[in-house]
Amino acid sequence: MLKAGGKYWHVYMSKKTAGGRNTARYLGRYLKKPPIAASRLAHYNGGASLSFRYLDHKTGETATETLTQRELVARLKQHIPEKFFKMVRYFGFLANRVCGEKKLPQVYRALGMDKPEPVAKVCYAQMVKQFLSRDPFECVLCGGRMVYRRAIAGLNVSGLKKKKRAGYQSAEVYAGLTQAKCARESVQV
Repeated sequence: MLKAGGKYWHVYMSKKTAGGRNTARYLGRYLKKPPIAASRLAHYNGGASLSFRYLDHKTGETATETLTQRELVARLKQHIPEKFFKMVRYFGFLANRVCGEKKLPQVYRALGMDKPEPVAKVCYAQMVKQFLSRDPFECVLCGGRMVYRRAIAGLNVSGLKKKKRAGYQSAEVYAGLTQAKCARESVQV
């Protein structure tokens, strides 16, 4: 057996199933997402055999393989776990339970690396300031700090500026300013 991390791996090989009903039930799990994409199928002659393309990792080239229906079903069945069988996706320092707390600091020490600092969380306003070089909460009319109350469909920024220059002649602009609670200009409707 393969010895990894000071522990032996025990491989469980199941017995053949008695009947096709259970096999069909297991294979039914693959119906949502098929194990072989239709684009990889090269030839199917209606019953005897199936040809498909795959990437040969030894040569790095695409190869074609032909299997009988029985051989294909047998290969697919190897990947289907039995009921209540616990699958281990990650082992060692990648395991979910120990990843951040126990094993990962040991990996950093073994590699001679410092533990990276946690990434600082960036809020929406900070992202917009860095990307567009403007504060998203600064009023385009007066430069004051806006407080979000609700979104109002209607004028865009250039339309709002035109209305400002025109002297607030539109009732919808008054309503928009009142809803936005412009900090420097308190317009009452």
